[in-house]
Amino acid sequence: MPRLTIERPSRMEDTHASMAQRAAERLASIPPGQCPIDYTCSIARMFLAESCGKCTPCRTGLAACVEKLDAILAGEGKAADAETLKATAQVMYAASDCAIGFTAGKVLLQALEGFGEDLQSHIERDA
Repeated sequence: MPRLTIERPSRMEDTHASMAQRAAERLASIPPGQCPIDYTCSIARMFLAESCGKCTPCRTGLAACVEKLDAILAGEGKAADAETLKATAQVMYAASDCAIGFTAGKVLLQALEGFGEDLQSHIERDA
């Protein structure tokens, strides 16, 4: 009779779960009244700080997203920035080698979908 074996998650799966949990904890702790775009930028900065920098989608993608979000928050946003952010986050989600890049891309895509009107409001107000 074969023995039952319990498979443990791989190191990568553990890291991914840990990063997802950290992001969820930060999302759950959003202060009332905080601008969702400012909050999204803070989360992107957190992921950028955690990134090892080995894979290009994560390293350059996160830096580009933070730069775009900072510009939008500074009143320098352009109409094309929303699509650029979305395209960059999709590449990060699909092509990152690590759980940090994958999770960051997913979180950014969710934020862009959920806070899309707020993002457009920032861009249009400051245009």
